[in-house]
Parts: sequence; C-alpha cells; structure tokens
Amino acid sequence: ERAANNGGSGFESGVGAIDETFGPFLYGNAPYMVTRQLNQHPDFREVKVPYEALKDLPAGAITVWGRTLESPYGEIAVSLGGGREVGSDATSTPRDASHRYRTFVVT
Repeated sequence: ERAANNGGSGFESGVGAIDETFGPFLYGNAPYMVTRQLNQHPDFREVKVPYEALKDLPAGAITVWGRTLESPYGEIAVSLGGGREVGSDATSTPRDASHRYRTFVVT
C-alpha cells in the first residue's frame, strides 16, 4: 500500500516529491513510518543534523518528524534549500528543537 495522507495536509506533497524523483517506494499509514524505508533505500543515508542547521539542508534532504500530541502521525518534509521545504506548506521549518526528527540525504 502506498503511503496515505493520515498525518496532515502536507504528507502527500512530501511523498509525491520523493516519488517523482526516486519512483514510488514509500508506503504506510503515517509519515513517521517511512524512516525504515528511507534507511533501506540505497539512494539515502541518515545523518545527524542539529536543529539549528535544518534550515541549511541541501535541496532533496528529507526530515521525518516524530509523533507529538499536536501531530500524532508525525510529519515528513523535503528540503527545497534556503530554509524552505515541501511537506508542511513550503514555509520555513515550523517546529521546535524539542521535537524528535531524523534526517536523510541523497547519497
């Protein structure tokens, strides 16, 4: 089953941007579920990025945000570079440093 938009308005945008480039490989019912698939994909590598540096991610980097009370399904965002992303609503990173996240870059 292809990843479904249960986690918010931007999930389909984020997954769509990834699928458009790498072909459809993400599936699941929520954004937080895609980290294992990204870890197993040969074109991605997980990297540790301090929260303050997320705005500096290169275009194509993917950040998967963990579940919170406000966002029980988590979120996924694809960096457009320059502090902008697709997945939330193409704005600057709106989260705070207390939210868990994992970041993946294209190898």
